[in-house]
Amino acid sequence: MTTTHRSPLLSVVLITDHVRTIGGVMEALGRQTRRADIEVVIAHPADAPIDASDPAFAGFASVRLVSVPSLFPMATARAATVRAATASLVFLGETHSFAHPTFADELLRAYDGTCDVVVPGFGNANPRNALSWAAFLADYGAWLHHQPTGIIAAGPTWNVAYSREALRDADDVLEAALGHGTLLGMRLRAHHRRVRFSPAARIDHANVSTPA
Repeated sequence: MTTTHRSPLLSVVLITDHVRTIGGVMEALGRQTRRADIEVVIAHPADAPIDASDPAFAGFASVRLVSVPSLFPMATARAATVRAATASLVFLGETHSFAHPTFADELLRAYDGTCDVVVPGFGNANPRNALSWAAFLADYGAWLHHQPTGIIAAGPTWNVAYSREALRDADDVLEAALGHGTLLGMRLRAHHRRVRFSPAARIDHANVSTPA
């Protein structure tokens, strides 16, 4: 199902079992200064339909709901959202990553025709203990939000914005590339894609904080 109000500049793709699971993510996206330029693309299980008229989806350029047989494996569901995205810049979001209000604006500023990938600056969304910090630094320490902007060698796979063209180049291996590992980065390098780090495009990532 698709609800479109205007042509989007940025697609944010997510997978979820229910709107409440991405409640915090949608609240953060709803506060974006460029909300009207954002397309939200959501993959959901076929047996758990999502209502496109939900108030969480108000004010966006477009909302696309993609029904999939299952959310597992997650890489397959993610690939479905990527293929459904229509904006020239596609951000691979997660249920536990929360954008600051100028996040979309800064991503679009950084995507200026001289790069193919934009990596945001990361902060810790739940800095409550050492375990959270250890998990955060292990996964995203190389892209802390206080690092300088500029062209970098590579970024993480998720919580990153890619040109739709670059993702199309990887379509033949997309399911594998959106899983764990470095396949997507390897494909980007093989096609000489440039990666820009934009710390002003701030996003906070929630991390494992208890042994359980």
